[in-house]
Amino acid sequence: MVQSEIRNPQELEAAPWNPGEHPQEQLDQIGDSFDQFDQFKNVVIWQNKVIAGKGVWQTAIQKGLTELEVKDYSHLTEEQAKMLCLADRALPAGGFTSPEVLQQVLDELGDVSQIPGVTEAWLAQFSLNADVQDIEFQEYDESIADDVEVCVCPTCGHEHTKK
Repeated sequence: MVQSEIRNPQELEAAPWNPGEHPQEQLDQIGDSFDQFDQFKNVVIWQNKVIAGKGVWQTAIQKGLTELEVKDYSHLTEEQAKMLCLADRALPAGGFTSPEVLQQVLDELGDVSQIPGVTEAWLAQFSLNADVQDIEFQEYDESIADDVEVCVCPTCGHEHTKK
């Protein structure tokens, strides 16, 4: 097992092939979690390049931290490092949150407004008996699709949106 070590986040850089992107709102939430719980998510580096945990690393820089716990996977080949990077992006998407267990924890905790990342928008995706069910959403504006170009594949006939 690769052991954790402490590095200065200022001395690391993002791997140019790391596709992870984090909006400022998420980085702020990660920062709140640092303040509340310290660092608990992994940051994985390869030859001083961040290949997993990019949001945690970016937050550490924004907060001016000089120490960040990382796992150094520089023993991998570049191809293996790229594979690890993509696995880090893809694997969480395979899981799900149990609405029943989530509801139970919400009921036990009561006020969850101080938990970083637990927002009304996040809670709204689950079928819960909480107050979040009363959120008003904007109606879908069908005119948004008016500016989208559609291409048809000459081989299979499948329609694709043009970028």
